Amino acid sequence: MTDNKQNEKPQEEEVKKEVVSTMKFTDFKFKQELQKAIDQAKYKTPSPVQEQSIPIILAGHDLISQAQTGTGKTAAFGLPIIEMMNGKDGVEMLVIVPTRELAIQVSDELFKFSRLLNYKTTSVFGGSSYGRQIKFISGASIVVATPGRLLDLLEKDAVNIAPKYVVLDEADEMLNMGFIHDIRKIFNLISPDRQTLMFSATMPDQIKKLAQDILNDPKEVKITAKTVSSENIEQFFYIINEEKRKDALTALLNVKKPEKTIIFCRTKIQTEKVNTMLKARGYKSLALHGDIEQRKRQDITKKFKSRDYHILVATDVAARGLDIKNVTHVFNYHIPGDAEPYVHRIGRTGRAGEKGEAHTFITADEVGALKEIQGIVKSKMIAAEIPSSASLQEEEVKKSMQSILNQEITKEGNKLISSLISENGGEEGLLEKVISYIAKPENNSSNGNIALNSKDAQATLDNYVKKGKAGNSGSRRNFGGRGGNRGGGRSFGGNKNRSGGGARSKGGSSNKRS
Repeated sequence: MTDNKQNEKPQEEEVKKEVVSTMKFTDFKFKQELQKAIDQAKYKTPSPVQEQSIPIILAGHDLISQAQTGTGKTAAFGLPIIEMMNGKDGVEMLVIVPTRELAIQVSDELFKFSRLLNYKTTSVFGGSSYGRQIKFISGASIVVATPGRLLDLLEKDAVNIAPKYVVLDEADEMLNMGFIHDIRKIFNLISPDRQTLMFSATMPDQIKKLAQDILNDPKEVKITAKTVSSENIEQFFYIINEEKRKDALTALLNVKKPEKTIIFCRTKIQTEKVNTMLKARGYKSLALHGDIEQRKRQDITKKFKSRDYHILVATDVAARGLDIKNVTHVFNYHIPGDAEPYVHRIGRTGRAGEKGEAHTFITADEVGALKEIQGIVKSKMIAAEIPSSASLQEEEVKKSMQSILNQEITKEGNKLISSLISENGGEEGLLEKVISYIAKPENNSSNGNIALNSKDAQATLDNYVKKGKAGNSGSRRNFGGRGGNRGGGRSFGGNKNRSGGGARSKGGSSNKRS
């Protein structure tokens, strides 16, 4: 725990998906108050990252854990550290996270586990009062902080902490956000007499070098993308026309009617555009991205957690720290750049044993990107079709008819029925007119040119060969009516007929619970 050994290879304990564990949280023999908190949270069986990491941490080893978001990392480090804490030595646990949202989420989770032991937790991030944060840190046993504000407080000697346990969570995300130099400065300012744990979804070279510098003879737990990809999540893809993304999305929203869904876009601008489009089409949706100020972001998150809004359009970074229950559907409005964010996105659904669906829109030019993700994740992706206007209308007619059939027959109705039957050529004629009125077509257009049919989409993905680009090999599916350079393109768009106990504070505000 004290001396860094930079050149020793971590001892890897890789999780194998084939191994079915029968372990329970009671097998860890946690102290009574902690086990009671676990029971109250209805946790029974540890996830792979928890089962592998907890014994290593309890044994006092430093740890590198390569695991995705949504695998139970907070409990993986939080439970064993809380077990080892005594609550008497000031700040004992320091957790460093990349975003304010994640700081609040992790703080909430740790409070839930430690409350019966009366440990105090606080979250520290930019945009809140220095004075209040300093006050809350001085009385806390557990601190969850973002790098910028924590470094600021340490460099100003505003706080004096010597944590026994330091956790670096989502290290690769901190690298992506430019915090790596701040992290190094923080570790130079805190006591070397510590147990250090690092969690990261990926292990780029800079993160490996950081691990060598701040960890002592670490053991390693690696949860592969294959392990993370839940069997509870059905994954669908659609090969679409670029200009038809909006229509494809709303068509699926209409037929799927998700209880709660997150729609992922690549950029902040695209997020706003999709949200504006959805509102214009009558959906109650919210947008979340990095340019939105903190208070408004918290308000948006609160609204989405309520029953008032069921659609959230978000960027990857903005959604990183969200902990939203009962997300039934995830839509990749744009395919992510690699497998890690893909797994992170779809992991928002299918949690706690529930079923979930993930739907990904790609163009013909993006088939290769999806093929690469499929090769890494190694999970089944099903080619699907965008429902046609006719099928959507048929569903609406059936629902309308069912509503009519469920109505009670009133006296007023009985009085009218005889005259209506006689005026409309009998009972059969009246029924035909009623159904025809309900099923009156408002839009005779078909969605047939939005996406490839499922058979062709699946064949396109299965037969994709890297560097076998559209036009050159004649294998591209062209939606605009133009073939490849060698005449092999098929047209689908024109010519040819898819948590009572201790006190907790957030961001400098003290919330006491009893």
